[in-house]
Amino acid sequence: MRFGKEFIEQVRNGNPIADVVGGYVTFQKKQGNKYWACCPFHDEKTPSFTVSPDRGLFYCFGCHEGGDVFGFIQKYENCGFTEAVEKLAQRAGITLPETEMGPEERKREARRKRLYEICDLAASYYHNCLLKTRMGAVGLRYWHERGLQEPAIIAFRLGYAPPEWDRLCRDFLARGFTRRELLASGLANEKNGKLYDRFRGRCIFPIRDTRGRTVAFGGRILTAGEPKYLNSPETEIFHKGSLLYGWERALQAIRKEEIAVLVEGYMDVVGVHNQGVKNVVASLGTAFTAEQAQLLRRSAKEAVIAYDMDRAGREATDRVIEIARKTGLRVRIATLPNGKDPDEYIRTHGAKAWEDRIRAAQDVLTYRLEQTIRANDTTTAEGKSAVLREVLPLVLAVENAVAVDSYLKTIAKRLRLDEGLVRSEAARRAQRERRDVYIAPARQTAEEKEDGEERRRRRTEEEAIRYVLTGGPERDELLAGLAPEDFGDDFGQTLWTQLQTAGVPAEITPDLGRAWGLAAADQARLAGLLLRSEAPPGQVRETYIKPLRHARLQHTYDTLREEAVAAHARGDDAGYREAMTRVMAVLTEMKQWT
Repeated sequence: MRFGKEFIEQVRNGNPIADVVGGYVTFQKKQGNKYWACCPFHDEKTPSFTVSPDRGLFYCFGCHEGGDVFGFIQKYENCGFTEAVEKLAQRAGITLPETEMGPEERKREARRKRLYEICDLAASYYHNCLLKTRMGAVGLRYWHERGLQEPAIIAFRLGYAPPEWDRLCRDFLARGFTRRELLASGLANEKNGKLYDRFRGRCIFPIRDTRGRTVAFGGRILTAGEPKYLNSPETEIFHKGSLLYGWERALQAIRKEEIAVLVEGYMDVVGVHNQGVKNVVASLGTAFTAEQAQLLRRSAKEAVIAYDMDRAGREATDRVIEIARKTGLRVRIATLPNGKDPDEYIRTHGAKAWEDRIRAAQDVLTYRLEQTIRANDTTTAEGKSAVLREVLPLVLAVENAVAVDSYLKTIAKRLRLDEGLVRSEAARRAQRERRDVYIAPARQTAEEKEDGEERRRRRTEEEAIRYVLTGGPERDELLAGLAPEDFGDDFGQTLWTQLQTAGVPAEITPDLGRAWGLAAADQARLAGLLLRSEAPPGQVRETYIKPLRHARLQHTYDTLREEAVAAHARGDDAGYREAMTRVMAVLTEMKQWT
């Protein structure tokens, strides 16, 4: 529908911008003629969002969103200009101009209005049947068995369809709706000239559009039979590929957190919302579409896919990844353990464990790498080669050279391959496929780097021991500042324990190593240490205590990180949280010794 300039100005004048915006945000202060609030379009604690009634404009100095009253509604309600005008006209009690529509468009709008009315009434009908009739007890028992509380049942207007063949049809015909309207809405079917209810003896999920209007339904059977889930057909007001279930309930949380979580089913959405996590939506019993991806992209910085990890779920995840790639939607993938779906997982483990899983979601390439590794025996050369064949083309398609470099490191580490070999194979493939991507040459390998670091640490440990044995002026501070566990091998730990417990010997004799019970190799090492001619460095805190303490903590940190990754991979959420708690404690201590 197109509106004339005069009508648009009438709607604008009937909706002062401060009044409209004030219905969505809480103004915290007024300076002159401007109102200030925390921005509804990004998360902030200090108000940077301002509204100027004189100019009829809003602007955020943080995220730089701005515009007039129509622009605000478009952004906040995630709608187009025409829909924003309609919403504000309704708010101001202004009748939409009939003259702007032709005869066919008026007929179409009249039909659509009746369909919205009948679907909204049906949602109330099913909801009241669930909560206010004896026949609804079986449906209410099912919802309670699924762990749902009354607030979630009411918020989603969950319902129950009477088991009778044509109960809804009879009741709605008596209310004045026509046979044609019942069929057009998808609420009824027809057989041999007789109407009967599409949904019978099922728990009902009302489906709403982006404006919160009920447009369709999903029904879950409670007894043996097929299909387990029955959905409304597409109608004049319902196009399943353009909507996401739970969108109207999740939109505010999605905007606040800038992350949308995509699950597979109605019950997953309701179950996760029931636990207090609101940024979750589902596609509507169909393959994920580009329209749904664009809907997510307009309101979230990224989407996290949390599908079941059975074969069907993995295939559906791959389809979402492909649609996301084509539409520019950034996605990560959360894997749930032991074949659990989101509803079951959050009921069993709670909201905190769920949020940990979402935070730990993998980027697409890491997910693909892990899935490919699981599908191949990477203990064999054939398995490693198969992984490289599948994963390297995906890496080479990445435009960010820094990301490519990082992925090649990860691939080499996960496959236990020489990094130079992986880079060489990537460069060869890039040249063969004529890809314009930079592959950095292999630098120092991980083993070489580790060996270098180990040599430096060993040298520092030996110099610390030599400093004490040769009577360095700050030896008491050094002895007190390091513990035996700050040394990386038995040699250093044994000597430091002797020095702390027995004290520094008054005289260094040739048989000191033997007297301390050192093995022959360690006696030789001690001798070599004592025969060095240069004086050991001073400044014991900076030279010895800080680097050795930091090295020990780094080793502990790396070990705990590996434990956390292993716990996450096997689905041990308690072990994962415990390991990560210890990781953070070690990280905090490391900062003191940096």
